[in-house]
Amino acid sequence: MIHVEKIDNTIEELIITGIIVDTGFLQNIDRAIRPEYFVTDVNRILVSWIKEYFKENKVSPGEEITDIFRLNQGELDEDESKTVRIFLNKISKEYEGREFNSEYVLPKAFKYLELNAYDYKVKLLKRELRRGNLEKVKHIFNGATKDIFEQVTAWKSLSDISLLQSWWGEKQEPAMSFPGELGIYMPNIERGRLYAMLGPPKRGKSYWLMEWAYNGAWDGLNVVFFSLEMASHEVDARWKERISAKAIMPRRNREFTIPVKDCVHNQKNTCQIEQCTSPGTCVYEDKLRESYDDHPEHVACTYCEGIDDELFKPTYWMEKTTLARLSLKEASTTQEQFDDHVGKDRIRIITYPIASATVQDLENSLNELERHENFIPDLIVIDYADILKEDLKLGDKRHRVGDNWQKLSRMAKVRNAIVVTASQGNRSSAKKNRLDVDDVSEDFSKVMTIDGIFAINEVNFDQPDKWQVDKNWQIQRIETIALRYGKFTPGLQCVVMNDLARAQIHIDSYISWK
Repeated sequence: MIHVEKIDNTIEELIITGIIVDTGFLQNIDRAIRPEYFVTDVNRILVSWIKEYFKENKVSPGEEITDIFRLNQGELDEDESKTVRIFLNKISKEYEGREFNSEYVLPKAFKYLELNAYDYKVKLLKRELRRGNLEKVKHIFNGATKDIFEQVTAWKSLSDISLLQSWWGEKQEPAMSFPGELGIYMPNIERGRLYAMLGPPKRGKSYWLMEWAYNGAWDGLNVVFFSLEMASHEVDARWKERISAKAIMPRRNREFTIPVKDCVHNQKNTCQIEQCTSPGTCVYEDKLRESYDDHPEHVACTYCEGIDDELFKPTYWMEKTTLARLSLKEASTTQEQFDDHVGKDRIRIITYPIASATVQDLENSLNELERHENFIPDLIVIDYADILKEDLKLGDKRHRVGDNWQKLSRMAKVRNAIVVTASQGNRSSAKKNRLDVDDVSEDFSKVMTIDGIFAINEVNFDQPDKWQVDKNWQIQRIETIALRYGKFTPGLQCVVMNDLARAQIHIDSYISWK
């Protein structure tokens, strides 16, 4: 079956696309769809074809809509055939393999069909009034409200087998995922949820939010990125570094340090495997790992990874490499390659000065994007929620901040989208090795509103030996500290290696206990 999430024309084409590609959407809306509720003759004909197919097969036509068109093409004139052909080609070529956001479109579709249903009834009334047929006028008038209610009502009965059929058998897969063991560690990321990265100032929250945007787009989602701190050119610069893995700003010696996965047995010279890359070398002094500068001879080894979990004990090491700065040509080429994979214009950005945008401003921007470009986001990234403008009428700051987070949760549910943002940790969080929910700043009600909170930890910040500090090894430890849906294990973390000089927040990762 074809799956669609983006339409470039009217609400009618959005509805028709949904009933072509999404059986669940068609099952839910079939009772409300009548060909006469659509404006154009072409749309009325398409709806009648699809309803007839659904009546016989109990599924949406999907790719078979092309065969239906060929069989019934004689009902259309030349211009109508051309219009239908262009529309169907758009679906099959541009949107194949992408999910249709039925939960968001459904209420819009019902509202549109309800208005058109009343408009149609009014036309029937006027016709019979002109004819002077009082009995038919009464019949239409008295039955109109009940008929339309039955067609468009949101009420459902648990005895209705069609409700069961509309969701049974759906694949319970995450809407997006992350690479490496981070993807294994993270819970299922689902539509209609509000997620947040938690960290003290300068911990890389904006880099993490861009990583969400990157992986969401890579998985085929429509993404919007609201920046409440950076200008559009700053967002674009960081984005180009992320997708190219090259820095825009030049370095004097062009040298970069890149953390890599290694094995503890390799570093302690306790490995007995002949394929070990650094036999005879030990990078530990007593129980402390020494600097990579002191051991240029050491070579990281992951030979046993995935072969023998008892032999492979993951840790990290550092390698040095020389990279030229990102050129304009490379930036353009990399963007084109990314677009070839995910589709052009998959990510949209908009920026606001700090504390100038309200949640309603964000909603208005999303509505404009949908109205003018029919772009419906699946992933909404906000960098970041704590600096949204607050409603001063709500009293103290805690309540104002909490109100913004509640509105973001509503945004996720109404739009059936993933909403992800960041929360600033409180003052004491900057001096902690592990963050928890008590480190969420301002209103604690945020914890009860957010569906998943992921702490960005960096341990041993206060060690006199800088080589015992995560930051100097370009290491962060992601830990789930709150999750509304699903289970998580306190203390289980994902160690993530990064190089922020090139906007690479995730180079590699492994799961570890702390």
